[in-house]
Amino acid sequence: QAKKSLSSFPNLSLYGYRKNIEDLLDDKSFGYSIMGDSTGMQNKVIDYLKFKIPIICNEQIAEAFPGKLPCYILKLDQNFVSNLGKIQKYDNFNVKKQDAYQYFLDHFSNNVAKQTNEILWRKI
Repeated sequence: QAKKSLSSFPNLSLYGYRKNIEDLLDDKSFGYSIMGDSTGMQNKVIDYLKFKIPIICNEQIAEAFPGKLPCYILKLDQNFVSNLGKIQKYDNFNVKKQDAYQYFLDHFSNNVAKQTNEILWRKI
């Protein structure tokens, strides 16, 4: 039912599994991650951040990430579909893109991973 509702939006593309996502994310306006139950950080959200794609998610997704995830948070309630349609009216879209990429650099870049590894595995 969710797929049917979402497919009614003309500017929304729904994809299943893709081996290479780079060709899909270059020209997309928003990344989307809504889940009822989550077991932690979602890889697709990290991919959206890497490619400067602003994110639409629910609270459970946002809370799984460290700090404040730069995203539009929607509640899973009876107003979900209408609220989703209003997101295109939000301002500062380019700021959201930059915020997404900066968050990726601050939390997931190779440099951060290297520093974290050095801290975790240094001899005491």
